[in-house]
Amino acid sequence: MSICYTPRNCHFEPAAVGEKSHGIFFSMIKLFYAYIMTNKYRTAMYVGFTNNLDRRVAEHRNRKTPGFTARYRTDQLVWYETFSDPNDGIATEKRIKHWRIEKKVALIRSMNPTFRDLSTREL
Repeated sequence: MSICYTPRNCHFEPAAVGEKSHGIFFSMIKLFYAYIMTNKYRTAMYVGFTNNLDRRVAEHRNRKTPGFTARYRTDQLVWYETFSDPNDGIATEKRIKHWRIEKKVALIRSMNPTFRDLSTREL
């Protein structure tokens, strides 16, 4: 049995039925994320979409992009959802961006009741 390294932004899925194989083979599926970041005072929320959540959180923390995230210091990941189809993730991001703050807070509390920074644990 061999051990495979899986990047955080991918996952392994069993090969399709009927594929020619000599043992267990896996195909790599790319993952995408819709996410919400907030600041330490929880006074601002940023809704985004990415194909690499670790990299994007680091960009928020290091204020790599001028604008909203740098101005309001939204550097704590409080909610995310994983998608295998980028169109689903983009649609979710766009839908959440138009929500009132109360609805965003309810969504966050459904996954993360204490608003802890999820980027400090394994995703």
